[in-house]
Amino acid sequence: MARRLGVDISDASVEVAEVSDGGKPSAVALGRVEIPSGLVVRGRVADADKLGKEIGRAMALAKPSRIAEKEAVVNVPESQLFSVWVSTAVKDEGLPMEALRAAQSAFPFAIEDLVIDFTTIRGAKGTRDLFVAAVPKDILTPLGKAIQAAGLAVSAFDIESRALVRAFGVVPKPGEATIFLDIGTRTTIVSIHDSEGLRATVNVAVGGETLTEALAIKLKLDQNKAEAKKRAAGLDPTSEGGKVFLVLQSEIQPVAREALALIESEEKRLGIKVGSAVLSGGTALLPGIAEYLGAALDRPTVVGKLVASLPSGTAGLQPLIYANAVGLALRPKSESLSFLRKIGKMEAAARAEGTAPEPAPAATRPAKRPGQPKEAGAKQKIIMAVIVVVWIAGLVGGTIWYMKTRTGELSGRRQVTRPPPAEVSSQILTVQFDAVADTKPPVADGAISGTLLETVRTAEKPIEPADKRTEEARAAGTVTLKNTTGNAQSLVVNTRLLSAGGVLFRLKKPATAPAGGEVTAEVYADAPGAGGNIGPSRFTIPGLSVSLQDKIYAESAGDMTGGVREVGFVAEADVQRILNALREDIVRSAMEVWALELPAGQILVPEAVFYSIASSELPQGGAEVASPKVKATSKVRAVSLDAAALEAVGRSALELPAEQASVYVFSDWKFIVTQYEEDTGLVMLTVTARAEPG
Repeated sequence: MARRLGVDISDASVEVAEVSDGGKPSAVALGRVEIPSGLVVRGRVADADKLGKEIGRAMALAKPSRIAEKEAVVNVPESQLFSVWVSTAVKDEGLPMEALRAAQSAFPFAIEDLVIDFTTIRGAKGTRDLFVAAVPKDILTPLGKAIQAAGLAVSAFDIESRALVRAFGVVPKPGEATIFLDIGTRTTIVSIHDSEGLRATVNVAVGGETLTEALAIKLKLDQNKAEAKKRAAGLDPTSEGGKVFLVLQSEIQPVAREALALIESEEKRLGIKVGSAVLSGGTALLPGIAEYLGAALDRPTVVGKLVASLPSGTAGLQPLIYANAVGLALRPKSESLSFLRKIGKMEAAARAEGTAPEPAPAATRPAKRPGQPKEAGAKQKIIMAVIVVVWIAGLVGGTIWYMKTRTGELSGRRQVTRPPPAEVSSQILTVQFDAVADTKPPVADGAISGTLLETVRTAEKPIEPADKRTEEARAAGTVTLKNTTGNAQSLVVNTRLLSAGGVLFRLKKPATAPAGGEVTAEVYADAPGAGGNIGPSRFTIPGLSVSLQDKIYAESAGDMTGGVREVGFVAEADVQRILNALREDIVRSAMEVWALELPAGQILVPEAVFYSIASSELPQGGAEVASPKVKATSKVRAVSLDAAALEAVGRSALELPAEQASVYVFSDWKFIVTQYEEDTGLVMLTVTARAEPG
């Protein structure tokens, strides 16, 4: 079976994957090394020889064995990629010149400074869509030299986002597309693919390091602790009291905004529906990030899963980190886009003949350069921003305030023109209420009634360890000391008490039996074992004189228990699992009570539930414990809104004449918490709804 090698080079690391292409693809070996800071910066290689050594090191350290393959498919740094789509009717022989014309018109470089390639797909009415891609030579040339320094030959350069589609085996249906978000160390590549291939891509300057640095600054942590908190809590709003979530969600929002902008423009341009999203990169493994981005994009969102099986001996590796390298290795040999064709020579010949390419025709779609500003006046659906704030000023039970604002630029997104009012009544619209930070109720024309609910609950759950054994212990229980004499009787610790059946117990603490009265006391069996497990009994006190033993004695109304106990090994994972189960139980019971108690017309917002542990009793992880259990006292908060008032704000946000707005019916309400401050009780939400003529 033939084997192929993929080499993925980023600013922070090198990943290599050797893949067998026989039948179901399988990864034969995987390797990774982190490279020195500054060796590669935004795809630009600073030292080709040093990078070549790092590539060689990744191959040598590959698991389960070093990689010996000598030809590689290598990624093009997408942060340095230019691309443009052109609709053309020219024949095959004219395509290279057409590609050069498009590149000259669309890309901000001289043709001789670029490495250019192209591919085609079917177009409409006898035309073809020409995809032209280019990378600056001063980016690609050092990259090729680094591959040579590693002792390899380049069989093709390939685009990272195309590699991801192969790695995850995603094949969109005709008329549909999938958006991919590859969240790397320093940047996120957002790309849209349909059944014909890559359609659009944009690069966002947000990555795993961005999130870590934000946590370090805002929570005043060193980098290691910030990284650990990021990985442990992620975008789970219930973890760490929501503090990590609040920091990370503000940093990841630009990714969601750019993804939404790309979806809107491509759905309109191509007449297709972007139906789902796939996440990749190490940051995609953070808790809650798929759920958060899925809600923000309003589309099913999953973390990608490799189609290639992993080799034995690679336990502990994170497959997602190798997705690009695996996808590069899975590149079919039939693919034409490789950045190795010398179509630039045609341009030189054309210049010599005086037939250099003219600017591309008006049908050319403007190039997309990752991170470049959007074109002014581009058309997308309009976004209405509405402040949604819950503010309690230190007291539970506050007011939710809404302030409608109209923005030409909303967090960098392009404004869109709305259809004329006469046409709007037949449109299905999306209304977005966007949160804006504020610590005081803003001055608004009206306030909408709402409440921040709070309850404190205590619950406990036993842990059932997987590894249990039985051991003897001392049974224990409670007795009542009775004194029928006229004098008080003091008894010291460990005083013996003999049951009617002859089982000896002792007092745990000193006790005094009052004259003519009684007192309860705790006792334990003198000997460990099941023999101490006895039922209710009368006890004599052998240490007293025989004449007093029938006047001063003890009785037990319940059983003595604990002579035999189960001891189990409790792992940290067991404790965390029960803590999670307790959280679910506590939140569910609180929500059930609130749902019954809410006044008519009020609704609970399930996405705006906040959970924090006030105190807990936890067994030590990694130790043997008898009858282990987890006990937690937790605070739960939730937001309730006035449903009618919420709909009224949504109707107002349509910005239509009252008569037209009145025909709309709202559904599919979705809420995203954009800020929560536990100390002040401040809550801010982004709310979206579907508005459809009724």
